[in-house]
Amino acid sequence: MTDTTELNKPHALELPAIVEHWFGGTYSVWAGSSLAEYYRCLRWPGSPEFGYHYNDLDFFFNSEAALIAAVSQLLQRGSVPFNSQEERKLHRWLRFGMGDWHTQSIRLMTLDRIEVNLIYKTVDGKPLRTAFEVVNSFDFSNVSHGWDMRTGRKYDLADTYWPGKNPDEVVLFPDREDQWLAGSIGKHTGSRQGKRWAKNMEGLWDVSRTTDVFIKGYRIVAAFYLDKEDEEHHAYADVYLVVADLMERNDYQGVLEIYKGISPHSPIEAIKARLP
Repeated sequence: MTDTTELNKPHALELPAIVEHWFGGTYSVWAGSSLAEYYRCLRWPGSPEFGYHYNDLDFFFNSEAALIAAVSQLLQRGSVPFNSQEERKLHRWLRFGMGDWHTQSIRLMTLDRIEVNLIYKTVDGKPLRTAFEVVNSFDFSNVSHGWDMRTGRKYDLADTYWPGKNPDEVVLFPDREDQWLAGSIGKHTGSRQGKRWAKNMEGLWDVSRTTDVFIKGYRIVAAFYLDKEDEEHHAYADVYLVVADLMERNDYQGVLEIYKGISPHSPIEAIKARLP
């Protein structure tokens, strides 16, 4: 297994040069929490509070072939799979193909020991091919930036959706907010959004408005699920109600504790088993 105990986590302001070195010219879009942290550091130059509130570097590729080509190039330049699970995933992809999941990803550790996440994502069966499409697939306003690594173009949808908004205040994209307030959320989204909220709060983002939206949405859906007779719907309801209560107390640490060791594909029963 790869030794990842000594990962290198550069300050966010160092990331553009690193990103260009490893991914410049690839058919990918740099987006996510690391790019959000970079822009926040530009707004707060010299602040000791910011610079490291990200987990890894996320790159979204416009085709399966582009992702595999980038993985091959990175491996040839000294990168390695992040752990044994990622190594097995790569072997499975090369032998059988990626399969039909709407999101495929693989984590590598570069030669300079930086964790990178290479992603191929589809929405409604269509691959995300542009920075605009990638950013529009997200939920939160702080990740409204996307850099096209092939063309060098930089995109920011914040002024389109939230003109004049404080960029340090995290809100949902308009259609996502409408869905939550109507209680119209899928099980996969509902079961993992609590962790994303908690990570944003841990990262010192202002999530107050998003908190209210999530609490209302979780409680609407939970009440609907409790009217069902099957145990699976009741399990979702139990999770949603506990997470909503923790959000109401701004207890992001409690939410993170629930999701500790939980993967995006873990069954709801695994999450329920970790409820306090």
